[in-house]
Amino acid sequence: MGAVTVARVDTLPAFRGALAFVAVAAGLGLGSDAYAQAGNASGEGAGEGGVDSYPLPGSAREAYSPIGEGFDSPIEPRANLKGPAPDVDEREARLRAARAPGLNPFFRDTELTAHNRTYWFDEDRFGSSDPKALTTGGHLTYQSGFLANTLQLRAALYTTQPLYANAYAGETLNLTEDGAQITVLGQANAKLKFAGQQVTVGR
Repeated sequence: MGAVTVARVDTLPAFRGALAFVAVAAGLGLGSDAYAQAGNASGEGAGEGGVDSYPLPGSAREAYSPIGEGFDSPIEPRANLKGPAPDVDEREARLRAARAPGLNPFFRDTELTAHNRTYWFDEDRFGSSDPKALTTGGHLTYQSGFLANTLQLRAALYTTQPLYANAYAGETLNLTEDGAQITVLGQANAKLKFAGQQVTVGR
């Protein structure tokens, strides 16, 4: 009776190698296409200020909107449509123009600005503490004009006040450890200008 020899070929390593080669090839192709798109969109490479270097908008009004761009400038849209749209408040220019021109700049250019924020925090820690807090507050800033084009005073007061706070509200980090309000003078300084230099002294 003759002997039968069975040869076993393990194809798994070869399959894995082929799969890895296909993945690497696809990744290189995608990377080159993406780089080409970045260069074509801005005239530069992605590493030289291309489409991946657009700054983030600072507010909702500055967010990119194709519909908004169409209404704002239908004839000559901005060249950099994907960047944040400039947010110009015309009321500020009108207020500045209405200030008394003969008034001392220290008082004429004084600005007092209030920023408000309301924040709801609710965290479920699955049987452990359950911190909840509804807080409101923000900051109040003061900035004077320059006295004799030399001295300017600035200050900022920050506060957060609880509207609702449970026993674990301090763990939200929006209040003190015992859930009480937080008020702090965050900035208080003077800016000096002289000999083409600026020096800020204070907090």
